[in-house]
Amino acid sequence: MLYERAELKNLQKTLGCRLLWVFLSFLLPFGAGLTLMFTARSEWLSLLLSFVGAAAAIFLFAFVARPALAYYRFVKDVTEGTSRSFAGRFLRKEERSFREGIWCETLYFEDAKNGEERLCYLDAERPYPFKPGAEYGLITHGQSIIGVEETKPPQDQPAC
Repeated sequence: MLYERAELKNLQKTLGCRLLWVFLSFLLPFGAGLTLMFTARSEWLSLLLSFVGAAAAIFLFAFVARPALAYYRFVKDVTEGTSRSFAGRFLRKEERSFREGIWCETLYFEDAKNGEERLCYLDAERPYPFKPGAEYGLITHGQSIIGVEETKPPQDQPAC
């Protein structure tokens, strides 16, 4: 399996730390602005600090916390959801795609049972074990690959 429950716990800790940074990036300038408003009676400065805190929080959430949140949701979904398995021959790899908030490799397999072409996605951060022509046993959640086992290595093509 490519995803384990221990990884989900680590992602949960990482997400908590990143959300804490977002919260503090808003709270500290906002708190300083409130303190200035009540002590120095400087309304414009407290407004400015509040806007700076809000802008920092939005920026940090968009670029720091949101990718971690998307990956956490993806890993939680694939570890706790239902999965299916099939055997198939690897056909080709196409360009990366952005799916469910993460970058994925787009892969095509020929199903061993009915010969249909199946589209699957592999997390781009995971090791890429596929060789053209080789047969694999795959465990999928939806179209996401969550487990790989090579069943038959590729056959060499005879030289003409």
